[in-house]
Amino acid sequence: MNDASAATGDVIGSRPVGNSEGHSLQEQLRMLQDGKGRLLYLGDSASLSYLDTIRRLVESRIGPCNFTTDVHKGKLVEGSISTGLRPTYVLPDKEAADFLLESFFSNTVGIILIFDREAFTHEVKLIYDNPLQTEQPRLSILNLVFAVGLQLMMSSAVSSPRERQILERLDGGNVSRAEMFYVNATHLNDPVSGFEDGDITSIQALLLVTVFMLTIAKRNAAWAYLGMAIRSAYALGLHRKRSDFSFTAPEQRVRRNVWRSLSVMDCFLSAMLGRPNGIHCRDATDSLAAGCDSADLSTSPDDTLELASITASARASCLVGDILSNVYADRKISTELAHAISNKFQAWKDSLPAFLHWQNIDLPDEDPKATLAQLHINLNYFHGIILLTRPFLLQRVSDEIRALRDKDGGLQSRQTHESPETDSAKSAPFQGACVRAALYTINAVQAALLKRALPRRDPFVIYWLFTAALIICTNGFCAVYHDIDNEHAMHTALNIHRYFANVDPLARRFLEILVAFSEAIEQDTVPCSAPISGNSKQEGIFSALFSAMHYGAKPGHVDDRSQPNTGDNRGADVPTGNQPGGTGFQSEVGQGGERQIQLEPDSPYISPPDYSLDFDAFLMNVTHDPTYQQDLWTPLYGITDTS
Repeated sequence: MNDASAATGDVIGSRPVGNSEGHSLQEQLRMLQDGKGRLLYLGDSASLSYLDTIRRLVESRIGPCNFTTDVHKGKLVEGSISTGLRPTYVLPDKEAADFLLESFFSNTVGIILIFDREAFTHEVKLIYDNPLQTEQPRLSILNLVFAVGLQLMMSSAVSSPRERQILERLDGGNVSRAEMFYVNATHLNDPVSGFEDGDITSIQALLLVTVFMLTIAKRNAAWAYLGMAIRSAYALGLHRKRSDFSFTAPEQRVRRNVWRSLSVMDCFLSAMLGRPNGIHCRDATDSLAAGCDSADLSTSPDDTLELASITASARASCLVGDILSNVYADRKISTELAHAISNKFQAWKDSLPAFLHWQNIDLPDEDPKATLAQLHINLNYFHGIILLTRPFLLQRVSDEIRALRDKDGGLQSRQTHESPETDSAKSAPFQGACVRAALYTINAVQAALLKRALPRRDPFVIYWLFTAALIICTNGFCAVYHDIDNEHAMHTALNIHRYFANVDPLARRFLEILVAFSEAIEQDTVPCSAPISGNSKQEGIFSALFSAMHYGAKPGHVDDRSQPNTGDNRGADVPTGNQPGGTGFQSEVGQGGERQIQLEPDSPYISPPDYSLDFDAFLMNVTHDPTYQQDLWTPLYGITDTS
């Protein structure tokens, strides 16, 4: 890829047109270079694709700056595993093993559920009673669980001297003990080598490898391993509930939960990398149609939490998959489609068990495992809202820059000729919903951090938080949504990234990007007036998507005393748990009591007239000025970068 083209956003084969209706630009490739010099593809849904477009819009306003001329543009952060590690096959002591098992189940709740916890704990006891009689595939699985559990717990806050002593015993010095567990696992039974004859155990192993790869920032490797797991799952019939009748009840539960876990991971990686889903939406929803069977439920509170969490997360991932297939695959979105998908979000929210609602994160004395379950599930939900509404936000920013350039160039702004129901007005509720979902994401992560329930190497939270922070920074650059304290929200997002960046290389890179973005905002911003639009539409969208997620505090306000102390490597030195109605969660200015507003497809005030947004074409809908067209002729999502 030509570097000059990547920097300027030039489009090969573009030509000026006056009316862009029905016209699309050639899709520009988004290829980033990994550490080995390979060019890897990232698609439209990736936050890094969004980042590149925002960079170009910022540069069109303020000119070159550190944010827009990043020397690491065109590169993709990819971690590596230390070379030359020799397997030791040595298991940790039983106390350390129990600690790592608890870390694994607690920190992956709401993301994957691939074992029956009680049965797996009993199996570990038998392994320690007689390790020489244990089959190598099971030892391999155990080592992978240790690797993931240690990777997620390492450098995070611990609550007791006993836990600190265990971590000290697990400290490998110059060698990462988590990587050593991974090497032991692959030498005992490499899941790739037996891929052709794989069974449910090999799928579990591939899922564990996928999560481990994400924790060390090997996103492309995680994508590859997950693809293998999905193919094996299809071959074993995990996508069809009727296939389970040939198995015992415990085996059926494991098969269903493994498939749900695959669905969650598939939508996460597909959205993060902008690549096609491996699991078809129909197959994902088919396994969830019956919900949680009574046979799945257990008297154990841990089992109930884990099952309810993975079910809710899988349903939220289905919404994300719906957006990826109906919006990003077609590279088009309309307000009608956005309203239809909003109805699905509302149905998900209404069916969510009360103990998993995200406001519970702010309650004191909550079990850290329950807090993390609530965080994972609801961040997944908020990320879906951001993906759905982000194109409308980006269009509005582009429109404001275009109008400002017209005004500076002596041209009459097109807004003076528009009727009250402008394109921006039609999509304004979704623009506000995008910013509000980002704000809630930041607030939820902060609340979990205040309770010391947040691991520092959680790749899911780190990515969702970065996506939200980009939206908040975008709103700081061009204040599309005015009803929040955006400066405080940006400050909070940066501080939480600093907390992660102490130990996580990907979070460190994200922090560099966000700091450069905030510095660009200090140089200049785009004045933006609120669009002419009735509040009833925004209330309808907000009620559907967020409903009872409002408190009385001013949105975006964050108590400075509750900011993470990033100098403490063990955790955030902050007060524990805000009270509901305090400053931990934010709501809309002047928001009163909640009123449920149903989104009916034929509602005249909810469904605006025909209006669709073509990812390629909308930036071409400009005046006849040849110079202006040459500057802004670029796809909505172009080449992206990170390092």
